[in-house]
Amino acid sequence: MTRFKELYDYRDKSFGNGRLVRNMFEKAIEKQANRLVNIPDVNPYVMQQILPEDVEQLIINN
Repeated sequence: MTRFKELYDYRDKSFGNGRLVRNMFEKAIEKQANRLVNIPDVNPYVMQQILPEDVEQLIINN
């Protein structure tokens, strides 16, 4: 949440809060999928989790 606030505080006229969150969420889902592909026995519980490792780099890069 802190990173979202920072991005909002330094926004420009093209900033779209919803767009930013949606794009980051979609990238997190991609990273999650790449992580899950390497797990041999994936169960529904694991498939529902987005872990910090799925979003950490996204927060740094945005």
